[in-house]
Amino acid sequence: MSDQKLLDVLGEELGHATATVIVAEHPRDRQFIGEALLAAAALYLLKKYLDGFVDGLGIKKLGEAHGALALQTAKDAIALLQAKKEAVDAALREYLPSIQEYRDNAQSRKQGEDAVVRFLGERGIPTSEAKQITERIRAEIFNDR
Repeated sequence: MSDQKLLDVLGEELGHATATVIVAEHPRDRQFIGEALLAAAALYLLKKYLDGFVDGLGIKKLGEAHGALALQTAKDAIALLQAKKEAVDAALREYLPSIQEYRDNAQSRKQGEDAVVRFLGERGIPTSEAKQITERIRAEIFNDR
């Protein structure tokens, strides 16, 4: 490998000034080692300053607190959804047999569907989408698939 190629490769990894100290044969071709040390010290101090600055803003603590809160919220949401799913499943097992007897009552079906469409509409769901959701709910309850 030529000296220039070695200088280029090491220069990418160590910095040009440090690479010349290793590769250059003649002292006049070497960049001053102090230059390399000064650059390293400046980068180290810059990192120290930025670390302190971020700590001063409270971002580090805020990030840790936010991460812990997000994790706990996700766990709580999963537990709540599981509990609600179990309650809904129990209610469906209890009430579905009696509801099935009246599946052809058009007035009851319409009133149930209207209640769901209205509820979803109040929460910003467009009417056409709310009707599609309601249709899927009705099909699930009455096994109309």
